[in-house]
Amino acid sequence: MKKCMLSFLVIFMFSCTEQKISIPFTNVPHTQYLKLRGTVSEIQIKAYNCNITDSGYGKPRTTDLKSCLYPQCNPCFDFMFQDLVFSYKDDIDIYYQPIESIKNMFGSIFDITDLSYTFNKNGFITNISSYYMDNKIGNMQIKYNEDNMVNNINYNLPSINFSKKGVQYNKGTIVNNDYIYNSDSIRKIQQNISPDKDTSIFVDTYKYINKDDFIKGLFISELKTDSFHIFINNNKVNKVICYIDSFSYKRGDNLSHIDRSEQTVFIANDKVYSIFQKNDNLLDNLHRIENSQSNIIKYNDFIFYYNKTDDRITNITNSHTSIQYTISYINDKRGNWIKMTITPSRETYERILYLKKELINIKQEYQSWSSADGEFKLYKILDRFIEVKKELDNNYKSDVIENIEKISNKIIIERNIFYYD
Repeated sequence: MKKCMLSFLVIFMFSCTEQKISIPFTNVPHTQYLKLRGTVSEIQIKAYNCNITDSGYGKPRTTDLKSCLYPQCNPCFDFMFQDLVFSYKDDIDIYYQPIESIKNMFGSIFDITDLSYTFNKNGFITNISSYYMDNKIGNMQIKYNEDNMVNNINYNLPSINFSKKGVQYNKGTIVNNDYIYNSDSIRKIQQNISPDKDTSIFVDTYKYINKDDFIKGLFISELKTDSFHIFINNNKVNKVICYIDSFSYKRGDNLSHIDRSEQTVFIANDKVYSIFQKNDNLLDNLHRIENSQSNIIKYNDFIFYYNKTDDRITNITNSHTSIQYTISYINDKRGNWIKMTITPSRETYERILYLKKELINIKQEYQSWSSADGEFKLYKILDRFIEVKKELDNNYKSDVIENIEKISNKIIIERNIFYYD
C-alpha cells in the first residue's frame, strides 16, 4: 500500500512540475555572430570616405556608416546586424529579441559616424552607443538573466530635425522594456515610454511541439497567431517554413491588412541566407551558392563573394552600376580585422568621365562650326555626338551617370577592439 502511495505521489509531483520547453534555436553569443575571436569586451567602429580623383583617391574623411555602400543589408555591414534578412522566422526564435531591437534602433537614426559595442564575458552585447560627429545620439543598454535570455532593454529614440545646418538630434523618447518568462514559452513585455509615461504590456507565447520529422512552432500574440514547421539537421535548425496568418491592425487613423503568406527560410550558422516565397521557383531574397572556391550571395543587382576559409567578403559586383569592389583587411594579433578597405574598380568611372568630356568637346565644336567649314564636317560632328550619346545611354543608367563620382569613392572602416584578457 505504501509502495502504491509512493508511486502515485511521484507521478502526481511529476505531472504538477512545470516542464521547461526545449527550444530548437540556439542562443548565439553576439561576438560569435559578429565573427569576433577571443573574449572581446568592447569594439569601436568608424567609417571614412575617400573621394575618387584622376590620379587615385583623396584623403579619408569621416562619413556615415549607414550609407557607405548600398544596400545597407549587404554582408559587409554585419557589425550593424544589417545582413540578417527580414523573415518571419524571427517571430518564432525567442532568442532574437536583442537583435531585433538593435536593428530597430539603427532604423530610427538618420546618420551614424561612430559606433561602440560593449559585451559581457559570455559574448552578449550589453551596451550600444551611436554618435554623429562626436555627438552621442543613441544609446541602448541590454541586461540578461542567468540563462543569457534578455530581461531588460532600455534605449532612447532621438527626435530628428532637418535644418540648413544639417541633421540635428534631440533627446526624444526613452523606451524601457522588461521581459518576463514563464517556462520558456510565455514572454511578457512591460514597456514604459517617457516622457509620455505610457505603460503597455504585451504577451507573446512560444510553443514548440515535436512531430515525426519536424518541430511545429507557434507564435501567439494579441495581434496574430503564426505557425511554423522547423527542421533540424545535425542538431541545428536549417530550414523553417513559415505560415503567417492574415490580420488587420490600426495605427493612428490608418487600418492596415497583412494577408496570409507562406515562406521557406534556409538557415546556416544561425543566419538566414535564403528565402523562398510560396510557389516561387526563383529566390526572392538572398541566395548563397556554394562552390569549391567561395560562397556567393546574390541580392538584387549585387553579388557578394566570400572566401570559404574565413567567411569574409573578398569581392562585390554590381550589375546596375557595372562597378566591381575589392575588399581587403588588416587584422590584429587575435585574427580580428581592424581595418576594412572597399575599393571600387575605376573602369566605369573613367569611361563615363571620358564620354561626358567628349560630349562637352563635341558641343563646343558644334558651336564653333560655321558654314565655311562645310556640311561634311557638320555631319561628322553630329555622327560623333550620336555615337557617344548612344554608348552613354545604352551602357549606363542615368542615376549612375549622375552619381558616378560618389559611387566610385573608396570606403575605409576601422575597428578598435578591446579584450578581457
